[in-house]
Amino acid sequence: MPIFCLTNHKLQGGHLSTLNQRTPTSTSPRMPATNTLLHLAQNALSDKKAENIATIPLPADAIADHLIICTATSARHAATLVDAVTIALREAGDPALGAEGKEGSDWLIVDAGDFMVHVMTEDARQTYNLEKLWTPAFEGEETEGASQQKAV
Repeated sequence: MPIFCLTNHKLQGGHLSTLNQRTPTSTSPRMPATNTLLHLAQNALSDKKAENIATIPLPADAIADHLIICTATSARHAATLVDAVTIALREAGDPALGAEGKEGSDWLIVDAGDFMVHVMTEDARQTYNLEKLWTPAFEGEETEGASQQKAV
């Protein structure tokens, strides 16, 4: 059930190629545990002045264990934040599976295997409101759309 296409695909040499197997980082003896990588990504974002960094734990059947969502001040800042995360993960011995979004885009994503990093401009973050999309479903709350459907 892919939610983000880069979980199943990776950009290599300008072409999308299918990843045959995904090895969880937490089970590999030479790679840091997921929590360590999560903190590395959060610190990389913070060091590069990302705003409103939020980490959302996801249920066991979700595409990843966590989502990190942060706000960039501009499209260029978003690209810098993605670079910082991918460099931090690579230096820790666990390179990101891929990054999605075009240079100059207002929403970029890094697939780190066990967690996803969403870097968005303020406008994109308000428009898509990922916190509201992911959080209520796991806290037992109804989303606005679900309550409207019941009323009909």
